[in-house]
Amino acid sequence: MNEQIKCCHSLLNNVYDDCENFYNRMKQQYKNVKMNFYKGHYIKINNKYKYQKYYMPVISINTLLNAIFKHT
Repeated sequence: MNEQIKCCHSLLNNVYDDCENFYNRMKQQYKNVKMNFYKGHYIKINNKYKYQKYYMPVISINTLLNAIFKHT
């Protein structure tokens, strides 16, 4: 179990670090850039939609463009 927790912790930190880096780059180029965290999204896994209980980083730019950060 400790290895699973360690792996999940590392993966989530990488996702949030990548998002924060993207957010900081966007702040240099655009006005009114905001980053918030929301839960309650759905993701398609094996052709079935699964509810996400965890928070996802969402970046809004000038309130016209919203980007849900997907880590690949």
